[in-house]
Amino acid sequence: MILFFYGEETYQSSQNVAQLKKSFLAKNPTGGGLVVFDCEEMCNIMQITQSFGEQNLFAQKKLIIIKNIFSYTKVPEQNQIIDALQSDTDDVIVFFEEGKVRKNASLFKWLQNNAQKVQESLILEGYALEKWIINIVKDNNKNITSDAVKELILFVGNDLWQLTQEIEKLICHAIGEEIVVGDVHSIVHGRVDADMFQMIEAISLSDKSTALFLLKKQLASGDDPFHIFSMYAYQVRILLKVGGILQDNISDKNVIAKALKLHPFVVQKSIGMSQRLSYKKIMGMHKSLVVFDYDIKQSNRDVKSVLDLFIINA
Repeated sequence: MILFFYGEETYQSSQNVAQLKKSFLAKNPTGGGLVVFDCEEMCNIMQITQSFGEQNLFAQKKLIIIKNIFSYTKVPEQNQIIDALQSDTDDVIVFFEEGKVRKNASLFKWLQNNAQKVQESLILEGYALEKWIINIVKDNNKNITSDAVKELILFVGNDLWQLTQEIEKLICHAIGEEIVVGDVHSIVHGRVDADMFQMIEAISLSDKSTALFLLKKQLASGDDPFHIFSMYAYQVRILLKVGGILQDNISDKNVIAKALKLHPFVVQKSIGMSQRLSYKKIMGMHKSLVVFDYDIKQSNRDVKSVLDLFIINA
């Protein structure tokens, strides 16, 4: 049996491979018959091809996992693998490729046509991401409100690896049977982006004291000042794009989200901030960031003082 997992989203594929290993080791506790080739570490085509159909003293069937072979092979090597796969075998052979795969590669085409299972893991966004979070929580005998799901995505983004860690914390530490927004705020340690978003929102409300407090909080937690600056610039660029679309009398958050490839919840918050700040104000903030960026690169200003000035002058 041949299985093929690939895609830019690596968490789901990794989980599939991990489950296969777990099931195999449950039947073969000694680990005999489990063979793993990680081509990122070493890609020996001869060893890989020789493992197909090779007799094993400790297990009737082998589980052979071949990781990232596309990234480290060319046409001749891939053709060697295809030739070796043609022989009958009772082994389970798993191809697991992280990231983008060349879909015109000879091995990719062969696997598409001959593997018993082919599964591409796509990066989850929008409703698909929300549904994934809800299902993970339900699988652990908890519920989560719709607002809490959206806030979790705002804090963490669509990185399923980090989302899984944060969901585990929420399940363990949330007080009630249902996870709510307050739980996300108190338990989840999101990316710097979350506080950044709140800081920009505070500026839009003319609440500079809160904005400065959030900045101090970010710096005190050890976040890199240069990364904070880049995230502020990123959020202002989002506001600029959203504000530009609003000026064209387009206000549907789903339409804007699709055009800008952003989560509708992020767009919804950005619309509110854009309307409070005005497009002219956002343009001024963007120009200030461009000037500050130049000053930092020329070593004319310290990045921490720039962050303070950005908030004070906004």
